[in-house]
Amino acid sequence: MTGDIVTDSAAARLAFVLAGEGIARLPAYDAAPALTSGELVRVVPEVQTAPLEVFLVHGKRIGPSARLLRDFLLSSLQEPMLGGAA
Repeated sequence: MTGDIVTDSAAARLAFVLAGEGIARLPAYDAAPALTSGELVRVVPEVQTAPLEVFLVHGKRIGPSARLLRDFLLSSLQEPMLGGAA
């Protein structure tokens, strides 16, 4: 996608789209609230993006903070995602 506005921030892309500045490819977790409320509509629903791969590497012993992060990532990444882009 090319255009007049270029950013690597999904939050900025979402703000531009909600302000009526065009269309954007957005992560499902950023777009979900606006899709649910009807502020955002999917314009190319047949387009699906590749799943996000996340790797967490740690030693045998893992501290409480890292364990908390690991458990959060595992639980949130196992929830169903809204496939595709908005």
